[in-house]
Amino acid sequence: KGGAGAVDGTAAGAGGAAEAEESKAAGLAWANSGLSLFKAGEEEEAGEAVQDFTGDAAYLEWAGVSLGRTETFRLHQALKRLANEQPVRQLRFFGKFLGLKADYYVAECLQDPEDEGE
Repeated sequence: KGGAGAVDGTAAGAGGAAEAEESKAAGLAWANSGLSLFKAGEEEEAGEAVQDFTGDAAYLEWAGVSLGRTETFRLHQALKRLANEQPVRQLRFFGKFLGLKADYYVAECLQDPEDEGE
C-alpha cells in the first residue's frame, strides 16, 4: 500500500545534503555581509543627521508598504554608517530600484556649503 510512494531517505540524502550545504554557505555569506554595519563600541555620532527610518517604516508597513523588518534594520544601519563617514547635515532614504542584476537603494542628503568641495 505505501511501498510505491515511499521515499528512501538514503537515496535522496546525498542530493539534499549538498543543497543544505549550499544554503548554509549562502546564509553565512549574507550574515557576513551585514557584519560591516556593526562595529563593537561604535558610538551614535550621526544622531540627528539620519532619518529615523525604522520608525517611519512602521507607518509605511501599517499602510501596506514594506521592505521587511530585517531589510529595514540593515538599511537604517547602513544610513547611519554613511552619515558617520560623510560630512552631511541630513540623510534620508529616498527609494529602492529593482534592477535586473541587482537592486539599488537611493539616499538623499544635504551637505554643509563649506563641505561640498569634498
